[in-house]
Amino acid sequence: MPSEADINSRHHLSSFLLLSLAWSCQENVAVGDKLSQAERDYLGEIGVRRCVSQSDKTFETFEETSNEKMLDLEAGKAWRYDYKKDSTVVETSYIYVWKVDPPNVYFRVRLNNAGTVSNQFWKFDTSTNIDMLRNLQEKLCAKTLTLTVGTSAMTAVIETDRTREDSDFLVETTTDYRLSSNFPVYFADLNFKRKKSFYDNDGKFKKSETYDYSLTAISDVTQPTSYTDAAIVNRSYCVPSFTTATGSDTRDNYAFPFTEKCETADLGTVDANADSSPDFDPKNEL
Repeated sequence: MPSEADINSRHHLSSFLLLSLAWSCQENVAVGDKLSQAERDYLGEIGVRRCVSQSDKTFETFEETSNEKMLDLEAGKAWRYDYKKDSTVVETSYIYVWKVDPPNVYFRVRLNNAGTVSNQFWKFDTSTNIDMLRNLQEKLCAKTLTLTVGTSAMTAVIETDRTREDSDFLVETTTDYRLSSNFPVYFADLNFKRKKSFYDNDGKFKKSETYDYSLTAISDVTQPTSYTDAAIVNRSYCVPSFTTATGSDTRDNYAFPFTEKCETADLGTVDANADSSPDFDPKNEL
Protein backbone atom coordinates (compact mmCIF):
# COMPACT_ATOMS: atom_id res chain seq x y z
CA MET A 1 0.00 0.00 0.00
CA PRO A 2 1.53 3.41 -1.03
CA SER A 3 2.62 5.73 1.73
CA GLU A 4 1.33 9.25 2.18
CA ALA A 5 4.69 10.50 0.89
CA ASP A 6 4.28 8.48 -2.31
CA ILE A 7 0.77 9.87 -2.84
CA ASN A 8 1.95 13.44 -2.33
CA SER A 9 4.87 12.84 -4.69
CA ARG A 10 2.56 11.55 -7.43
CA HIS A 11 0.18 14.46 -6.88
CA HIS A 12 3.01 16.96 -7.37
CA LEU A 13 4.20 15.11 -10.49
CA SER A 14 0.72 15.12 -12.01
CA SER A 15 0.31 18.82 -11.28
CA PHE A 16 3.67 19.52 -12.89
CA LEU A 17 2.74 17.57 -16.07
CA LEU A 18 -0.59 19.37 -16.37
CA LEU A 19 1.09 22.74 -15.99
CA SER A 20 3.72 21.75 -18.54
CA LEU A 21 1.04 20.67 -21.02
CA ALA A 22 -0.92 23.87 -20.58
CA TRP A 23 2.24 25.92 -21.04
CA SER A 24 3.13 23.93 -24.19
CA CYS A 25 -0.31 24.59 -25.68
CA GLN A 26 -0.05 28.29 -24.89
CA GLU A 27 3.38 28.38 -26.50
CA ASN A 28 2.02 26.77 -29.69
CA VAL A 29 -0.78 29.30 -29.88
CA ALA A 30 1.65 32.11 -29.22
CA VAL A 31 4.02 30.87 -31.92
CA GLY A 32 1.08 30.60 -34.33
CA ASP A 33 0.03 34.14 -33.50
CA LYS A 34 3.53 35.35 -34.28
CA LEU A 35 3.59 33.88 -37.80
CA SER A 36 3.77 36.43 -40.58
CA GLN A 37 1.14 36.41 -43.31
CA ALA A 38 3.77 35.07 -45.71
CA GLU A 39 4.44 32.16 -43.33
CA ARG A 40 0.72 31.47 -42.98
CA ASP A 41 0.36 31.52 -46.78
CA TYR A 42 3.26 29.11 -47.10
CA LEU A 43 1.69 26.65 -44.67
CA GLY A 44 -1.58 26.98 -46.58
CA GLU A 45 0.21 26.22 -49.84
CA ILE A 46 1.69 23.06 -48.32
CA GLY A 47 -1.82 21.90 -47.39
CA VAL A 48 -3.13 22.65 -50.88
CA ARG A 49 -0.28 20.76 -52.53
CA ARG A 50 -0.86 17.77 -50.25
CA CYS A 51 -4.57 17.78 -51.10
CA VAL A 52 -3.86 17.98 -54.83
CA SER A 53 -1.36 15.13 -54.60
CA GLN A 54 -3.76 12.92 -52.63
CA SER A 55 -6.70 13.55 -55.00
CA ASP A 56 -4.77 13.46 -58.29
CA LYS A 57 -5.51 9.83 -59.14
CA THR A 58 -9.25 10.29 -58.65
CA PHE A 59 -9.37 13.40 -60.83
CA GLU A 60 -7.12 11.83 -63.46
CA THR A 61 -9.43 8.81 -63.77
CA PHE A 62 -12.51 11.04 -63.99
CA GLU A 63 -11.03 13.32 -66.67
CA GLU A 64 -9.77 10.43 -68.79
CA THR A 65 -13.18 8.73 -68.73
CA SER A 66 -15.02 11.99 -69.42
CA ASN A 67 -12.82 12.78 -72.43
CA GLU A 68 -13.10 9.23 -73.79
CA LYS A 69 -16.89 9.22 -73.42
CA MET A 70 -17.13 12.63 -75.07
CA LEU A 71 -15.06 11.63 -78.10
CA ASP A 72 -16.94 8.32 -78.40
CA LEU A 73 -20.23 10.16 -78.93
CA GLU A 74 -21.89 10.05 -82.34
CA ALA A 75 -24.07 12.60 -84.11
CA GLY A 76 -27.71 12.19 -83.15
CA LYS A 77 -27.12 10.92 -79.62
CA ALA A 78 -29.86 12.57 -77.55
CA TRP A 79 -31.02 13.31 -74.03
CA ARG A 80 -34.27 14.63 -72.62
CA TYR A 81 -33.64 17.56 -70.30
CA ASP A 82 -36.40 17.87 -67.70
CA TYR A 83 -37.05 20.72 -65.32
CA LYS A 84 -39.12 19.61 -62.34
CA LYS A 85 -40.59 21.53 -59.45
CA ASP A 86 -41.35 19.28 -56.47
CA SER A 87 -41.30 16.17 -58.75
CA THR A 88 -43.70 17.69 -61.31
CA VAL A 89 -42.27 18.22 -64.79
CA VAL A 90 -42.59 21.89 -65.70
CA GLU A 91 -40.64 22.00 -68.97
CA THR A 92 -38.77 19.57 -71.20
CA SER A 93 -35.88 20.49 -73.46
CA TYR A 94 -33.54 18.32 -75.54
CA ILE A 95 -29.81 17.98 -76.08
CA TYR A 96 -28.35 16.40 -79.21
CA VAL A 97 -24.83 15.63 -80.36
CA TRP A 98 -24.40 17.69 -83.50
CA LYS A 99 -20.88 16.79 -84.57
CA VAL A 100 -17.74 15.10 -83.26
CA ASP A 101 -14.46 16.37 -84.67
CA PRO A 102 -11.67 15.45 -82.19
CA PRO A 103 -10.67 17.10 -79.97
CA ASN A 104 -13.92 19.06 -80.38
CA VAL A 105 -17.51 17.98 -79.78
CA TYR A 106 -20.50 20.11 -80.74
CA PHE A 107 -23.92 19.88 -79.11
CA ARG A 108 -27.28 21.34 -80.11
CA VAL A 109 -29.40 22.32 -77.09
CA ARG A 110 -33.08 22.82 -77.93
CA LEU A 111 -34.38 24.85 -75.03
CA ASN A 112 -38.01 25.33 -74.08
CA ASN A 113 -38.44 28.34 -71.80
CA ALA A 114 -42.03 29.25 -70.91
CA GLY A 115 -43.17 28.03 -74.32
CA THR A 116 -40.46 29.82 -76.29
CA VAL A 117 -38.06 27.55 -78.18
CA SER A 118 -34.45 28.50 -78.81
CA ASN A 119 -31.42 26.58 -80.03
CA GLN A 120 -27.89 26.85 -78.71
CA PHE A 121 -24.89 25.25 -80.37
CA TRP A 122 -22.18 24.42 -77.85
CA LYS A 123 -18.52 23.71 -78.52
CA PHE A 124 -16.35 21.76 -76.06
CA ASP A 125 -12.88 20.29 -76.42
CA THR A 126 -10.87 17.85 -74.32
CA SER A 127 -8.38 20.45 -73.07
CA THR A 128 -11.21 22.68 -71.86
CA ASN A 129 -12.79 19.66 -70.19
CA ILE A 130 -9.58 18.90 -68.26
CA ASP A 131 -9.05 22.51 -67.18
CA MET A 132 -12.62 22.83 -65.95
CA LEU A 133 -12.29 19.68 -63.84
CA ARG A 134 -8.87 20.59 -62.47
CA ASN A 135 -10.16 24.05 -61.55
CA LEU A 136 -12.68 22.25 -59.34
CA GLN A 137 -9.83 20.30 -57.77
CA GLU A 138 -8.02 23.56 -57.04
CA LYS A 139 -11.15 25.01 -55.43
CA LEU A 140 -11.64 21.85 -53.37
CA CYS A 141 -8.07 21.96 -52.08
CA ALA A 142 -8.20 25.70 -51.42
CA LYS A 143 -11.39 25.03 -49.44
CA THR A 144 -13.42 27.49 -51.50
CA LEU A 145 -15.83 24.82 -52.77
CA THR A 146 -17.55 21.88 -51.09
CA LEU A 147 -16.98 18.92 -53.39
CA THR A 148 -17.45 15.20 -52.85
CA VAL A 149 -15.20 13.34 -55.26
CA GLY A 150 -15.25 9.97 -56.98
CA THR A 151 -13.79 8.44 -60.11
CA SER A 152 -17.12 8.47 -61.96
CA ALA A 153 -19.34 10.94 -60.07
CA MET A 154 -18.83 14.12 -58.08
CA THR A 155 -21.14 16.60 -56.38
CA ALA A 156 -20.41 20.27 -55.81
CA VAL A 157 -22.58 21.91 -53.15
CA ILE A 158 -23.18 25.64 -52.98
CA GLU A 159 -25.25 27.22 -50.22
CA THR A 160 -26.46 30.80 -50.17
CA ASP A 161 -27.21 32.84 -47.08
CA ARG A 162 -30.72 33.93 -46.25
CA THR A 163 -31.79 36.73 -48.57
CA ARG A 164 -35.10 38.46 -49.17
CA GLU A 165 -37.30 36.84 -51.80
CA ASP A 166 -40.18 39.32 -51.52
CA SER A 167 -41.96 41.33 -48.85
CA ASP A 168 -43.17 38.14 -47.13
CA PHE A 169 -40.27 35.71 -47.31
CA LEU A 170 -36.54 35.32 -46.89
CA VAL A 171 -34.93 32.37 -48.65
CA GLU A 172 -31.91 30.10 -48.19
CA THR A 173 -30.81 27.84 -51.06
CA THR A 174 -28.73 24.69 -51.33
CA THR A 175 -27.72 23.56 -54.81
CA ASP A 176 -26.17 20.19 -55.64
CA TYR A 177 -24.34 20.27 -58.98
CA ARG A 178 -23.94 16.70 -60.22
CA LEU A 179 -20.92 15.76 -62.30
CA SER A 180 -20.79 12.47 -64.18
CA SER A 181 -17.81 11.15 -66.14
CA ASN A 182 -20.34 10.14 -68.83
CA PHE A 183 -20.66 13.82 -69.78
CA PRO A 184 -18.47 16.85 -70.35
CA VAL A 185 -17.65 18.58 -67.06
CA TYR A 186 -19.70 21.62 -68.13
CA PHE A 187 -22.87 19.52 -67.94
CA ALA A 188 -22.78 19.94 -64.15
CA ASP A 189 -24.31 23.34 -64.91
CA LEU A 190 -27.27 21.57 -66.48
CA ASN A 191 -27.60 18.64 -64.10
CA PHE A 192 -28.41 20.06 -60.67
CA LYS A 193 -30.92 20.04 -57.85
CA ARG A 194 -31.80 23.13 -55.83
CA LYS A 195 -33.72 23.36 -52.56
CA LYS A 196 -35.19 26.68 -51.45
CA SER A 197 -36.19 27.11 -47.81
CA PHE A 198 -38.60 29.94 -47.04
CA TYR A 199 -38.75 31.88 -43.74
CA ASP A 200 -41.17 34.57 -42.67
CA ASN A 201 -40.06 37.97 -41.41
CA ASP A 202 -39.82 36.60 -37.87
CA GLY A 203 -37.33 33.95 -39.02
CA LYS A 204 -39.80 31.07 -38.73
CA PHE A 205 -39.53 28.30 -41.34
CA LYS A 206 -42.64 28.22 -43.56
CA LYS A 207 -42.04 25.90 -46.53
CA SER A 208 -39.51 24.48 -48.98
CA GLU A 209 -39.44 23.99 -52.74
CA THR A 210 -37.23 21.69 -54.79
CA TYR A 211 -36.15 22.30 -58.37
CA ASP A 212 -34.53 19.43 -60.26
CA TYR A 213 -32.85 19.68 -63.67
CA SER A 214 -31.91 16.26 -64.99
CA LEU A 215 -30.72 14.47 -68.13
CA THR A 216 -32.16 11.18 -69.40
CA ALA A 217 -30.81 9.35 -72.45
CA ILE A 218 -33.35 8.77 -75.24
CA SER A 219 -33.19 7.16 -78.68
CA ASP A 220 -30.94 8.82 -81.25
CA VAL A 221 -32.53 11.69 -83.16
CA THR A 222 -31.54 12.46 -86.77
CA GLN A 223 -30.44 16.06 -87.03
CA PRO A 224 -31.01 18.45 -89.94
CA THR A 225 -28.19 18.54 -92.48
CA SER A 226 -27.46 22.23 -91.83
CA TYR A 227 -27.40 24.28 -88.64
CA THR A 228 -29.24 27.01 -90.57
CA ASP A 229 -32.21 24.73 -91.24
CA ALA A 230 -35.51 26.60 -90.82
CA ALA A 231 -36.56 24.16 -88.10
CA ILE A 232 -33.68 25.35 -85.89
CA VAL A 233 -35.06 28.67 -84.71
CA ASN A 234 -33.58 31.39 -82.49
CA ARG A 235 -30.00 30.20 -82.87
CA SER A 236 -27.00 31.18 -80.74
CA TYR A 237 -23.46 29.84 -80.44
CA CYS A 238 -21.73 29.28 -77.12
CA VAL A 239 -18.46 28.33 -75.41
CA PRO A 240 -17.57 28.28 -71.70
CA SER A 241 -16.11 31.57 -70.48
CA PHE A 242 -12.64 31.59 -68.96
CA THR A 243 -9.68 33.76 -68.07
CA THR A 244 -6.36 32.88 -69.63
CA ALA A 245 -3.66 31.33 -67.48
CA THR A 246 -0.90 33.76 -66.50
CA GLY A 247 2.43 33.51 -64.76
CA SER A 248 2.98 30.18 -63.02
CA ASP A 249 -0.65 29.19 -63.60
CA THR A 250 -0.75 26.50 -66.28
CA ARG A 251 -4.51 26.14 -66.68
CA ASP A 252 -7.18 28.46 -67.96
CA ASN A 253 -9.51 29.46 -65.14
CA TYR A 254 -13.25 28.79 -65.09
CA ALA A 255 -15.60 30.18 -62.47
CA PHE A 256 -18.04 27.79 -60.83
CA PRO A 257 -20.92 27.58 -61.45
CA PHE A 258 -19.65 27.83 -65.00
CA THR A 259 -20.54 30.78 -67.18
CA GLU A 260 -20.73 30.99 -70.94
CA LYS A 261 -20.17 33.34 -73.82
CA CYS A 262 -22.86 33.23 -76.51
CA GLU A 263 -23.35 35.13 -79.76
CA THR A 264 -26.23 35.11 -82.22
CA ALA A 265 -23.94 35.82 -85.17
CA ASP A 266 -22.22 32.83 -86.80
CA LEU A 267 -19.28 34.82 -88.15
CA GLY A 268 -16.57 33.65 -85.78
CA THR A 269 -17.13 36.27 -83.09
CA VAL A 270 -17.57 33.96 -80.08
CA ASP A 271 -14.66 35.01 -77.86
CA ALA A 272 -14.61 33.11 -74.56
CA ASN A 273 -11.84 35.07 -72.82
CA ALA A 274 -12.06 38.55 -74.37
CA ASP A 275 -8.66 38.31 -76.05
CA SER A 276 -10.06 39.36 -79.47
CA SER A 277 -9.34 35.88 -80.81
CA PRO A 278 -12.50 33.87 -81.66
CA ASP A 279 -12.88 30.50 -79.93
CA PHE A 280 -15.79 29.33 -82.04
CA ASP A 281 -16.40 29.98 -85.74
CA PRO A 282 -19.80 28.36 -86.38
CA LYS A 283 -19.94 29.06 -90.11
CA ASN A 284 -16.74 27.06 -90.67
CA GLU A 285 -17.03 24.55 -87.83
CA LEU A 286 -20.65 23.41 -87.90
